[in-house]
Order: sequence, then structure tokens, then C-alpha cells
Amino acid sequence: MKINIRSDEKFRMQQDKFDRIIEDSEAQFALERAIRERAIIRLFIHPTIAPLRGNFVGFLHDQLLIDNLEPKKRIRELTKDLQIEAHFWLDRLGYCTFPTRFLGKVGTAEQYLVQSMKSIRVIQRRDALRVIPAKTLPAVCLSLNGKPCEEKTIVENVSITGLCLSFVKSPAIRVGAILPKIQLLLNQEDYITLHATVRAKYHGAGGRYFLGLEWLNVDAVQLKMIQSYVLGCQRRELQNRL
Repeated sequence: MKINIRSDEKFRMQQDKFDRIIEDSEAQFALERAIRERAIIRLFIHPTIAPLRGNFVGFLHDQLLIDNLEPKKRIRELTKDLQIEAHFWLDRLGYCTFPTRFLGKVGTAEQYLVQSMKSIRVIQRRDALRVIPAKTLPAVCLSLNGKPCEEKTIVENVSITGLCLSFVKSPAIRVGAILPKIQLLLNQEDYITLHATVRAKYHGAGGRYFLGLEWLNVDAVQLKMIQSYVLGCQRRELQNRL
């Protein structure tokens, strides 16, 4: 199957169809909630380099205050006024990102300032129904990006528009990346190879790392296989409730 790899500009246009922008009071409310919950914030210096990680603490002079920034040996990479991208996760809202500037250390405390923003991009959740693989209808990811998956990779849920995978270690894959050759084994008998775009990446329940993927260029045969698996899991769930 031929995949059309988009340029960054074309990909952004495609991404805008799925993502949502929150602004002004709504964005302010999301940041205030992140502070109340001491949400984890990840600061990306470059898309292909692992981010630094800290916690929201509060506002100082209308800018965002962060502490517990790690790894400490990399903090020196954050030079004053450096353009970076901040990512954080809020339950019931989703995976949020915004471009910002690093403003430096606050006094002698191990706290740091980044520029607050009035606009935040929320990576849209999948609209399609997602099913959790049943024990009797397992879903296994055999390879990702053409490489064998580690043994403890878990398929968390599947839908006709994508899937969610979780890992013990953070995969070296950025949001927006296009992943060819994702091989799945559905219900111990159906092998399917698909291509996807990474829509979300976050650190979540059980200390695992999660990737939210959206299918690309799914043909009629592949779609039928996925639909059959999703419907099978739905039926099994209904039977278990009776």
C-alpha cells in the first residue's frame, strides 16, 4: 500500500481538522485546573528528543511556575527565552499542547517560569466507539514502525479509527509522527498491517506510557476486519453483563 507522507505544513492542515483550540477564559481555566491538580508538564526542546518533566505549581507575574523539573542534568539546556513546546494531560479534557518560552529560574528555589499562553491546542479524542480487548478476543501488537514490539506492549483499546497502546518505557516517537507497518493480531487469527498517525502521547495510569494512534489509508478489507473485531468485543461485553 502506498502512503503519502505529508510535509509539515500539509500535516498541520490535516491535524487542524481533528484538534480543537481553546482560548482566553477556557484556556485560563485549563491552566488553573492543571495547577490545582499539580499536573505533569513536559517541556519539549526538540520533537525527537525526550522532554524535561515537572509539575504545575502556580502563577507568578501572570507566568506559569513549575517545580520538580527533571532530569536535573538537562536543565542547563533550557536557556532564557528558548522557544519550547509544553504538553500536559487533563482527565475529561485530553492531551493539551502550547508553544511557549522558557523564562528562567525563580530566585534560589528549584522553580522555573515559562510563558503563559491564551491559546491551547487540545488533541481531539476519537469519535468512534472504542473497545477494550476481551480475554477471549485478544488484540496483540506484533510490530510498530516495522520493528518488533517489546513483550509488555499492551493494546489498551481499538476502534475503527485508531487504537491506544501502552508501554513500560516511553517510546522514542513524537506526536505527529507517521508510523508505517503496525502489525496487529486480532482474535488470535487475523493478521492486519496498518499505518497510523500519532495523535497523543502521555504518561498515565500505572506509570505506563501511552500512544494514541489514528489509522491512515485503511482499505475496505482492513476496515471490515477491524469492524468485525470491534463488534465481537461489543457482543462479548453484552453477554458478560447478562
